[in-house]
Amino acid sequence: IGIGAEDAKLVTSDPASINGQAFHGLFVGNREITVNLHIYGKTRAEMYENRQKLIALLSSRQSAAGQLGTLEYTNDYTTVWIPAVVKRGPQVTDRVGNYNKSVQVVFYCPDPFWRSVNQTINRIAYMGGGLTFPLTIDAETGVSFGAQGFEGTIYNGGDVPAPILITITGPSTEPSVIKVSTGEYIKLRYPLYEGQTLIIDTQPGNRSVIITPGEAGEPVPAFGYIDLHSTFFQLDPGDNTLRYLTGDASTTATIQLAAYSRFGGV
Repeated sequence: IGIGAEDAKLVTSDPASINGQAFHGLFVGNREITVNLHIYGKTRAEMYENRQKLIALLSSRQSAAGQLGTLEYTNDYTTVWIPAVVKRGPQVTDRVGNYNKSVQVVFYCPDPFWRSVNQTINRIAYMGGGLTFPLTIDAETGVSFGAQGFEGTIYNGGDVPAPILITITGPSTEPSVIKVSTGEYIKLRYPLYEGQTLIIDTQPGNRSVIITPGEAGEPVPAFGYIDLHSTFFQLDPGDNTLRYLTGDASTTATIQLAAYSRFGGV
């Protein structure tokens, strides 16, 4: 119970002097999944032993530290997973012979969307070549046609937007990644040097920007260097074209994209 599409909550307000309400959108809250199962043993003692093992494994006290576990679901079509904790440990009711035939466990999932088992991973490749113009440019004033860049596509096979993990290995003067379809971008107002790695996670509620200064250095939080107009965008269902700009003439940076496809229900 609770694996399908969750009910959306209406976001409305009651402005003065109008009839009805103003509609602002839909909001999907958390998810609760109820699992019904039975416990069996070849003997009654083995049944009680198995019951004790299950209670120890799925006790809600195991989640007291605030750590999320992984709940996996499989049917004849797919396998997906979701971050979860045990809200209500095994509740045992009827026993018939060596069976506890009605056992219930409730899982709490703060993020309601299911994930694909495997990440989709792709790289943004350098766009070589250039343009030729029958044009003479004044040596003093000059003209700028834009920085060299990279472009690639990543696929979200789900039915809801999916966060993305972007990993950029320098050098780059001001690295930025643009979602071509919307113009949204994430830009770092800080140089990324040779061997440094920038990791950007757009997961709502757990967004992060980290620079790792090579093998020997410790990761450094870099949220303060993000351009104020940046958007921690997500991937739309289907193909998403992303463009990377270096801010200089470098073509040696490497850019990796990774995402789990997201599903509103299974």
